[in-house]
Amino acid sequence: MRTNSGDEVTKGGWGELLGSKIELDHLEGRRTSARYAISRLAALCVVAIPLGAVTVTGAVEGGGRSAGELAAAIMIAVALLGGAAVLARFRSIAYAEQPGSFSIRYGTLVKHIVSFPVGRVQMVDVSCSPLDRMFDTATVTIVAPGAVPRRLPGIRTLEAHRIREVLAGKPSQ
Repeated sequence: MRTNSGDEVTKGGWGELLGSKIELDHLEGRRTSARYAISRLAALCVVAIPLGAVTVTGAVEGGGRSAGELAAAIMIAVALLGGAAVLARFRSIAYAEQPGSFSIRYGTLVKHIVSFPVGRVQMVDVSCSPLDRMFDTATVTIVAPGAVPRRLPGIRTLEAHRIREVLAGKPSQ
C-alpha cells in the first residue's frame, strides 16, 4: 500500500478510503462522458489515417506491393491498439462524491483511488481544449496541499462547473 499525504491509497484489488473498504473496480459514482472517448478516437483517426496513407504509399513506391501490404497491416494494428488504449482509459476513469470528500478512480493496469477531503481542496480548475469544446467536455484539475494535482478528464461542461462549485464550497443553485 502506498499513501501520498494521507490522500491516496493504492493496493492490489482493494483500497481503504476514509476508514471503509472500497473495491477499486467498482467505485460507486459516475464515469466520464462517452463524448470523451469519441473525441479521443476522432483525434486518433485524424492522425492515423493520413500517417497510414503516407506510410503505405511510401512502402508501395519503395518496396512494391508486399511492402505496402505489410505497412498497411502494421498501421491497422497500431490504430486498433491505440483505439483499445483510448477505450480502456475511458472505462478506467470514474469519480464519486461522498459526504465530506471527493474521490477519483483511474488507471488501467495499476488501479488508483484518490480522495480529496472537500475542506482541504486548495484549487479547482476547469479547462476546455478546442477538442473538448467541440464535444462539450472539460477537464477538472483538483489541487490539495501536499498532494499531486489530479486531473479528471472528459466531464460534461455543466457537470465540471458543478463539481468546481461543490469542491470550492459554494452552494449549487
